[in-house]
Amino acid sequence: MRIFDRIHPISHLRQERWKPVLIDRDSFNAFTTGGTYIVVHLGLMKQLNDAEVAAVVGHEIAHTVANHVAERQTHQQLSVLTSSSAVRRQGYQAAFTHEREREADRIGILYSALAGYDPYAASHIWQRQYLQQGNARSLFAHDHPVNAERAAEAKAVADKVKQYYRPGQVNPRAHALLDNNVLWQKRSNRHGDSAGEGGGLAAILSTAVG
Repeated sequence: MRIFDRIHPISHLRQERWKPVLIDRDSFNAFTTGGTYIVVHLGLMKQLNDAEVAAVVGHEIAHTVANHVAERQTHQQLSVLTSSSAVRRQGYQAAFTHEREREADRIGILYSALAGYDPYAASHIWQRQYLQQGNARSLFAHDHPVNAERAAEAKAVADKVKQYYRPGQVNPRAHALLDNNVLWQKRSNRHGDSAGEGGGLAAILSTAVG
């Protein structure tokens, strides 16, 4: 997929071999398996322009960059092993995944800008979803930020990273900017964790995420 081929080489996991998979389903959905595959439903592709698809692809790669799939599995294991009502409680789980989605949005929007796609595209997706659906569910009763909040936060991130955007072109400083940019600054990695090994973006880059 040509959009994937622009996003993947400027990501933190550009050395990994990934494969985009398009599924013939009408649903508005995409997900990652935690590495190797990004699965996009045809229904999503039909509703989005190239820059918006790039935002989705960047977001899904970001989930693996920040180790969110492993974190989800760890959370589920913790619930079983501890029999903790606090861990099992829906509100706790919703807040946990809410933060993962926000982090993946931030990383994915940076990827879009560095790859030459409009960084405001992610905000446009959620603004449109808000106009179509509103904020149908309570913030603490589901595992994604509500549409209006997500649109506003995506725009705020785009305002910061737009300086790296070169329309239709990969930023020539893309790889350097992955480690040091307006969202985070690289520090020494005292824990030695690498991408996908259990510490999220902070462990990968030892960053302070804005």
